[in-house]
Amino acid sequence: MANPFTGRSFVAYRKIDNSDGPWYAADLLDQAKALVNVPEGTELDEAAINNIFGDIELVRLAFNVFGE
Repeated sequence: MANPFTGRSFVAYRKIDNSDGPWYAADLLDQAKALVNVPEGTELDEAAINNIFGDIELVRLAFNVFGE
């Protein structure tokens, strides 16, 4: 998933059966996808998109600091 305003791309995964969750990054990317994939002609909510990608950055940072 790429931020349409910055071009920065993110990838996250979850197991098919959702075991060993929670899947914070994958859930946030799903929310970002819903904000970005709007019907043609609909204006993107830049503030909401930047906020969700900011949250994704925080999850990425937390995983780097506290991850396995």
